[in-house]
Amino acid sequence: MDKEIEKRVAREINIKKVNTMIGNETIFRGTFVVEGAIRIDGMYEGNIKTKDLVIVGSTGKVKGDIYGETVVIGGAVKGNIFAMKNIVL
Repeated sequence: MDKEIEKRVAREINIKKVNTMIGNETIFRGTFVVEGAIRIDGMYEGNIKTKDLVIVGSTGKVKGDIYGETVVIGGAVKGNIFAMKNIVL
């Protein structure tokens, strides 16, 4: 990844407040439509829609489509990823 994009995304993650989080030991099925940033560290099955930041942490597993401004993937995703700005793998 381009170093400038990497720095910009890191800055965005530090600035944005995560208002929704699925913890490491959590399993959730359904559709999330979120105002603000969301972080997934557990297992999630369904679609995620936000106009903000989506983070799938290193322990996160998502089965479904992700829509967000910037999407950062540290874990596993089985589905489509749609980002208005950046996708960081």
